[in-house]
Amino acid sequence: MTAKQQSQQPRGQSYDQWIGETAYDTNGEKIGEITDIFYDDRTRRPEWVAIKSGMFKGNVFAPIQGSTSRADEDGGLQLNYTKDHIKDAPKVASADDHMSADEERELWSHYGYDYGVDADARRTDYGYGPDYTNANRADKDFAHRRWNDQTNDWTDERRMDEHTEEVPITTQAQVTVPVEANVRLRRYQTQNQKTETRQVQVPVTETEEHTEVVGVDAQAKTPSTKGTTRK
Repeated sequence: MTAKQQSQQPRGQSYDQWIGETAYDTNGEKIGEITDIFYDDRTRRPEWVAIKSGMFKGNVFAPIQGSTSRADEDGGLQLNYTKDHIKDAPKVASADDHMSADEERELWSHYGYDYGVDADARRTDYGYGPDYTNANRADKDFAHRRWNDQTNDWTDERRMDEHTEEVPITTQAQVTVPVEANVRLRRYQTQNQKTETRQVQVPVTETEEHTEVVGVDAQAKTPSTKGTTRK
């Protein structure tokens, strides 16, 4: 494989690689930089990307559903909506780990989704429309983590068909963080973010030990020593 062919391979093969990549609209027009990924507690997988662009103030959100990975040398994620549609989406301050229920409702409405789906109905489209289960998506084969309300933490990263543990769908009684009862989206923690650790420098005091044998005690028949310890 030539260097040129290698450069044309899709770069975004995991959610970690999406952060910092460029998002494009359905026509291939550049939108902006992907800054965050948001996970849906109902579907138990990442469903949205947050995009920063000079065209608008704040971040806009777009669905992952229907997206494709760009295989050209620029890479990036191509979304299934036009630039104008995404640009006109409700602006959300994604500094928090959650949106408000009102923000989510506006977002669903903008993209023609049904936010009023009852979580207990177990509808297979989860309000994302009839094409949800059949639509192609760039992250179809990605390994991902799930949020567990019982432990208030993320599970290990696995592929979709490898998630065998039963993680209850969020209900008001199970929420252990101060979040509105009906909110669905939370900021997704990528594998890189999970494994990042702070390096702490611990001061070390060097010590030097020195012992000198100077003679033998005739009565005890043992060496007598005098020594100095320097610290």
